[in-house]
Amino acid sequence: MSGQCNICLGEFRDPVCIPCGHVYCSECIWECISSSEDSAYTASCPSCRTEFPTAIPDLRALPKKYHPLVMPSVRRLFMETVDDIDELKRKVNSLENQNAILQRDNRRLMNVSERYMARLEAHKLGEQRALQTRDRLKGLLEEECARADEEAHRADELQERFDEMAAKNEKLKLALREQSSRASAGSPPARVGVKRIRLDRSDSSSSRAVPADEDVSPVTLHRLVRGLPHRVHSQHVPAQQSLPTARNTLRIYRSASTTGSRELAPTRAPRLDPRLQSYGRLVAKPRIPDSEHDYSSYSSSSSESEDSEEEF
Repeated sequence: MSGQCNICLGEFRDPVCIPCGHVYCSECIWECISSSEDSAYTASCPSCRTEFPTAIPDLRALPKKYHPLVMPSVRRLFMETVDDIDELKRKVNSLENQNAILQRDNRRLMNVSERYMARLEAHKLGEQRALQTRDRLKGLLEEECARADEEAHRADELQERFDEMAAKNEKLKLALREQSSRASAGSPPARVGVKRIRLDRSDSSSSRAVPADEDVSPVTLHRLVRGLPHRVHSQHVPAQQSLPTARNTLRIYRSASTTGSRELAPTRAPRLDPRLQSYGRLVAKPRIPDSEHDYSSYSSSSSESEDSEEEF
């Protein structure tokens, strides 16, 4: 606040205020009060001629409740100078600039906050999807683990069965070896053959006739059977089926030797003579045993076939 004193017409020096509201310099107003001709206890305002008391009663003589009401007539006034005003203006300008900067930063922070809020929402959505995927994969993993446990249990059972079958197979092999060694060591070799072959009386006139008293060895019989036509050779002869009898075999072989040709078709299927059952077992393909009960018969038949081959 700036102004001029109405008494000295200069700038205020230690300004004071009187009850009427006018402001004067402290020195000017006291000189005016001292030079006035009024009572010593009152004075008038130089501007508006309003009287105001100059004496202040002693507060000790008044009750305390009246102390706030007792005020001096000439009160000191605190006023700001020009330098203080300029300083305040500079402060106001700096504060306004700071306020503008803060508002700009606030807007920028709001934009960044909105952008990060959008990212946060997207992250929350992705996290929810990830949790759902995790739960689904966890369920699938539990199913696969249960299935793997079942497969492992089944594999263990199959392994146990395999071990049992392998042990049983080893036992059967040992039993088969014992029976084979026992049969080869204890039983005499079986002689397979035909002691005597009787021919028909109708074939006695042939030049290749074989006497009835002569023993035919299995090798000779095999050679005779090998000379049969192709159709007879192509037929599969199992162990229990009939083989050509010696009579028909010699008849066919003799007819082929007289005519000079071996390609003669047989008139009928030959039947097996009871005396050639052992030879039929030699010619037939051995059967693989299917169970433990067949090992005994198979071992005996194999030992007989080995002895027969040694005899040949």
